[in-house]
Amino acid sequence: MRFDMRTPADGALTPALYDAALDMCAWAETRGAVMAVLSEHHATADGHLPAPLILASAIAARTKVLNILAAAAVLPLYHPVRLAEDISVQDNLSRGRVAYVFGIGHRPEEYEHIGVDPGQSGTAADAARAPHVALQQ
Repeated sequence: MRFDMRTPADGALTPALYDAALDMCAWAETRGAVMAVLSEHHATADGHLPAPLILASAIAARTKVLNILAAAAVLPLYHPVRLAEDISVQDNLSRGRVAYVFGIGHRPEEYEHIGVDPGQSGTAADAARAPHVALQQ
């Protein structure tokens, strides 16, 4: 199952979509579903899911065995230490059922929304991936 949580202007209310996603995951787990996939985007008019780690935690709390994949989270938009801490807590809450795919994104407006220079996406991703290692020039 894939969830992006987009809400068209004339669609269901956003809280109802989140409730439905959690209900779907709980139900699907009892029917043999193996994974819920969550995408991430920022600054969209349709409310595309901006915080997949939070939704992943909610799904983990409602399920017991369903795997969850955050794909793809925009790595340069996260602070590396905070991301590591969030993933650590999530790993404990989910008992290791959440996996992550990270990318550098492709929408300049996402970087502008967060206040990150889109021209530095690769450098920012390298720094987030390995903050303790000096970047080679």
